[in-house]
Amino acid sequence: MSNRTDELEDTETVEAAGTVGAAAKPRTRAEKLEAKAARLRELEQRRAERAADREAETGRGSKGLLVAVSVLAVLVLTLGTLVAILVPTWLHQKHVNAARASALAAARTYAVDFGSYDYRHLDADFARVANHLTADFRNTYLADSTRLRPAIVQYQGRSTAIVQGLAVGTVTETRAEVFVMLDQNVTTAQSSTPRTDRNRLQMTLVRHGGHWRISRLQLK
Repeated sequence: MSNRTDELEDTETVEAAGTVGAAAKPRTRAEKLEAKAARLRELEQRRAERAADREAETGRGSKGLLVAVSVLAVLVLTLGTLVAILVPTWLHQKHVNAARASALAAARTYAVDFGSYDYRHLDADFARVANHLTADFRNTYLADSTRLRPAIVQYQGRSTAIVQGLAVGTVTETRAEVFVMLDQNVTTAQSSTPRTDRNRLQMTLVRHGGHWRISRLQLK
């Protein structure tokens, strides 16, 4: 409707100008035709200018929309990249933290069992410790325990262990190095007064079947 109104206004303006010119001076038929052609050319030029203006305005709007869509696409891509990087890292760290906590708890229990014994039920004490060990280390531990057993029984040895401190070295979801400060209060038939042995253990734990097992144990 707006375009039609513009055309009527342009036509009326051109015709009005022609009327004024005609009133001022009589013209020949050729002049009238030339004047009418000039008015038509002027009308077409104005139409072309308005069309160009509308096209430019539409182009600016489309360009702005394109820029907005491009910026949004970049933001979505960036967010997706951050999520792809950060989420696995966060999950891995969460699992490592859980492994650290469970390894510390296991090391505390295992150290107490390792340092505690009573000559009256040595076999049960040794078996309890053996359950915390990997297959390879279990064989070594049982061999050493068998050699120590006669002396412990002879002197009626008893030991109560207390963990004084724990610290984690390297840790992953399946392996942990734990340092244990362990006190042993030892009594024998020759001494009614307990003797305190202060030990520093380096315990290597590996996870098998969801449970931590000692693969190596050293006195420091």
